[in-house]
Amino acid sequence: MTAPKVAKLVPITDPLKLRDRTVHDYATTARRNGVVPDMPAIKRMAEADLGMVDRHESEKRRVPAPAPKKKAEQPRRDDDPIATHERENNVKIYTRDAPTADPIRSVLDMPAHRVNDRWSHAMARIMRILEPQGDIKQLAKGGYGNVVNNALAPVQARAFMNMFGFYLSPSHRSKWNPFKGLQQTDIHRKFVRMVENICDQSTGQLGPWYIK
Repeated sequence: MTAPKVAKLVPITDPLKLRDRTVHDYATTARRNGVVPDMPAIKRMAEADLGMVDRHESEKRRVPAPAPKKKAEQPRRDDDPIATHERENNVKIYTRDAPTADPIRSVLDMPAHRVNDRWSHAMARIMRILEPQGDIKQLAKGGYGNVVNNALAPVQARAFMNMFGFYLSPSHRSKWNPFKGLQQTDIHRKFVRMVENICDQSTGQLGPWYIK
């Protein structure tokens, strides 16, 4: 008796086909969980996830760059009244950046130092939490859930991805949406706080993520 032939799975290499397949898998997962999929939000989430995977793969291949040369210290301008006031009173005066023509829509678009002094550490910890334990292309064949379940810290990975999906679509009416009804500024603040909470939850497995 001849054994039945098993179809050979061929990895998807075309970026557009991979995106479409990921969107399809995310939408299927949402329907399986009883949620009507918000396709524009799912597409943004898929693109963000694939971009995160690409950055992870690039990070592993990156060769350490030489340390940048220190800039020569600029001479102090004694004719600057603000600098003089700061020096004499031991204070630092911060000015608000001028608004741009294209306002930043997400804290993920901002330089880390403009969010807070912990944000770069938080993003590094999230990348570690999401780090796939195995070949990402092979894991992706099992769908979105398989990728998340095989992350370095799957519990925190699921928490982040669920929250990240709502962050990309804050107007979603789901009762589980933590950003529903919030103003844009409050959405960003809550997202930062929730990311840091997830980082805190990972310390038992991965150790401290931020040390002053």
